Amino acid sequence: MLTKPIPLLPLQELQRSYLKDEPKYRHNRIHAQNFYAKTVQLFIMGKDETHKCIHRKSAGCYYFDVNGKVAPYDVATAELWIYKLFNHNDPYIQTFFFHELERGNRNNRRRPRNMRRIETKMKYGWMKIDVKKAVLRWLHKPHKNEGVSIVCKGCQRKDYKQIFSTKNDTMPFIVIRTKKGRRHRYGRSLPQECTDQTTECCLAPLEIDFNAIGWSGVVAPKKLRANYCTGSCHEVYQAHGNHSQLVQDYRWSHSNPSSQSIREMTPCCSPISYRSQRLMYIDANGAYRVVLVPNLQATACGCL
Repeated sequence: MLTKPIPLLPLQELQRSYLKDEPKYRHNRIHAQNFYAKTVQLFIMGKDETHKCIHRKSAGCYYFDVNGKVAPYDVATAELWIYKLFNHNDPYIQTFFFHELERGNRNNRRRPRNMRRIETKMKYGWMKIDVKKAVLRWLHKPHKNEGVSIVCKGCQRKDYKQIFSTKNDTMPFIVIRTKKGRRHRYGRSLPQECTDQTTECCLAPLEIDFNAIGWSGVVAPKKLRANYCTGSCHEVYQAHGNHSQLVQDYRWSHSNPSSQSIREMTPCCSPISYRSQRLMYIDANGAYRVVLVPNLQATACGCL
């Protein structure tokens, strides 16, 4: 159970950098990998630990728990976001020092190492600092992660809470962009073959004679087990793919999921995978040809 509010992210600011819609693609087939959501960015919220730092004048110290969140080889970029508060007495060009921290000998307080200097003319707003090297070190050696400190040299105020925001919606955080998405599997209906007792969406056998449907030009094979899909997609767990699950959750969030308007949203039992088939036929010139026809035989069904 949560005992304090979850830190918020600046969604309006992030929309411009990280939350853009993906381009639209045309899919001719349903691929298994499309059933998995891909992690493309991770947001690690900071924990204020300034009271544990040795040097606290004009400095804010924060800890970011990245251990186990992503594999080191998946990290493409890592960026620290920290919100600088406005003070009209601050100099035109402000200098900040970014440090990784290590545990010191004096009362286990943390001292700075691996300093980096940053200069900016920004009076207030989100500062963004490249911290990829630090994040990679923490992922390879978690015991080395003692957090970071940000020191403002020249800031008129010395209390870090008057320099860097510590409010719930502007707390420091790290954005990790991944090279390849880690896939998270969402619930979907499992394909099954029909039996005499099956009422849910399933794959039923169907053998088609090519001559019987007018495909007399097909020389071989003469028949094909094409199969077909049948059965109910009524239950909330019967969804194959994220869109179908979204619709099912919407249907079942209503008090009467069997009403006419909601019933019309029920997904359809349809093929979700196919097998290609080689056919030999006689073309218009009397020549024999062998062609590979895609998506001719249904091999599994799902609620779409």
